[in-house]
Amino acid sequence: MFSPDGRHLLTWAEDRTVRLVDLSGRPVGPVRPHSEQVTTAAFRPDGRGYVTADRAGLIQLWDTTAPGAVYKVSNPDTVSAVDFTADGRTLLFSCFDGAVRFLDAETGRAVGPPLRPGGVIWSVAISPDGKNLLIGTDSGVHLVDLATRRSLREWTGVGANKYGWFYPAGDKALLVVGGFAHHWALAGEGDPALPRFHPEGGIDRIAISPDGRYVLISGGPDRSARVWDVATGKPLGPPPGWGGGARPVAFSPDGRWLTVGDVYGRITIWAPPAPIEGETGRIKLWVQTLTGLEIDDQGVIRSLAPDALAERRRQFDGQGGPPPRLEKTDLR
Repeated sequence: MFSPDGRHLLTWAEDRTVRLVDLSGRPVGPVRPHSEQVTTAAFRPDGRGYVTADRAGLIQLWDTTAPGAVYKVSNPDTVSAVDFTADGRTLLFSCFDGAVRFLDAETGRAVGPPLRPGGVIWSVAISPDGKNLLIGTDSGVHLVDLATRRSLREWTGVGANKYGWFYPAGDKALLVVGGFAHHWALAGEGDPALPRFHPEGGIDRIAISPDGRYVLISGGPDRSARVWDVATGKPLGPPPGWGGGARPVAFSPDGRWLTVGDVYGRITIWAPPAPIEGETGRIKLWVQTLTGLEIDDQGVIRSLAPDALAERRRQFDGQGGPPPRLEKTDLR
């Protein structure tokens, strides 16, 4: 998880600790201990601290530099998700006992009664404008007015362990139901649209880019991570990371970087694959002349015969050669 300024990563593992590191992997501040496995964490919006939670229901708020926890709050069940309101004044979290609870972020004291939408709660997310709350449960996905805590919309459908994330524009959500991703338009009526990304299913984690153009998904039969184009529903570039065990994924706040963690405790930082600007035919010829390969109408990759490759090169040169190259980026 990236810090709000994009300079640090918050990491946790099965050793019951939480670490803040910079983008080169160097530790920043002390290691934060828990007595049970850490399940989730979140940065304060101002970046001055972060909250961590564990399987036993313990929530701890940390200052980025202080040695001990600012406060600790015990709960009756495993904490599944945490988040702060946009103004940073309220901390909300969900437990497997089916409740979303609200705390004063400064003191850790309860604020009002809990929400109980029904079923085990798997995710909570606050809309970009800070007005609404999206709750994913076993029973369905619930859109709630955060000020009044009243239900605005509900979708109850087939599929266990429902999760929900807002797109940056706030007009739609991306749901994971039964391991498949669905779009849900939040205005009007209607069920979520059919799966668009990761058609093989088995989705484990999701991150949406800050501009809403890309979705980073881990999971599936090969346990890899892939970047998907929202407009086309197609994957972009090769899978980042080693594959075979990708789990946590995240985009940096400015969208320049993405991270992929795996089950072996490794975290890698990548520049997102960016579409190349230019005419489709010209880009297609460019790839063919570089590789000597083509994809036929059935999606089969075939080698180009020498005379066919020479013809592709002639056409390519006639169109002006390669499109503009993308500039390389670094972590500075």
